[in-house]
Amino acid sequence: MSLINCARSYSNTPRNKRKKSSSSSSSSPDDEASSPPIELPTISSISSSLSTITTTFTTTIKNYQATSTLPIPLFESIPCEAYGPGTGSSPLSTAAQVLASTSDPTVVEIACYDPSTVKAVAAAVMESRDVLALVGSVNPQVDEGTGIVMVKVPKMGRERREGIAALVKDAGESATQKCRGVRRDGMEGVKKAVKGGGGVGKDEGKRREKEIDAKCKEAVKDIDDIVKQRVQEILG
Repeated sequence: MSLINCARSYSNTPRNKRKKSSSSSSSSPDDEASSPPIELPTISSISSSLSTITTTFTTTIKNYQATSTLPIPLFESIPCEAYGPGTGSSPLSTAAQVLASTSDPTVVEIACYDPSTVKAVAAAVMESRDVLALVGSVNPQVDEGTGIVMVKVPKMGRERREGIAALVKDAGESATQKCRGVRRDGMEGVKKAVKGGGGVGKDEGKRREKEIDAKCKEAVKDIDDIVKQRVQEILG
């Protein structure tokens, strides 16, 4: 058949047949319906997320002690980019040994494993909000030759206690916000499951929302109780 005859043959083809032919390669409704239904968020997954938040919070505030003992763990946990910005942050304990000075019991001595990192380590200490709240003002002594940073920690007074209590409160607020984030994500998951056409009814969705809300309120109350107890212990 010549090209002219082919063109005539196509022009004589009904438009509805052309459309049917062109759409034959597109996805069918059955393909779209084959996607798995959205399930409700489980209470076990919600509880697990909340438990992780609470555990991290309690671990963090263990470093906030109002005692005469030097807060070595607090210094060890300071985020530090030992080899400069963009090299990755890790706890200061991975870059240096932290211990009480043998010559002065009120001084924290930080001995860098690599003396070339001493400036970065000193900068991390100076920028640490935890240390600032604990010490009041940070002016570390730096010995570039030996790679040692020394920080004097004042005696435990009212101002220092209030600084430590503020750290506990801030950690509690951060943990509370994370719990609210778990609640928000859980509620959004319920809405998607109800709208997803997977057989989850509105009543079932509302029950799950109440369960999620109760779990999150319980976790927030636990955190609040821990904060109040620790602040009372610190302030005396």
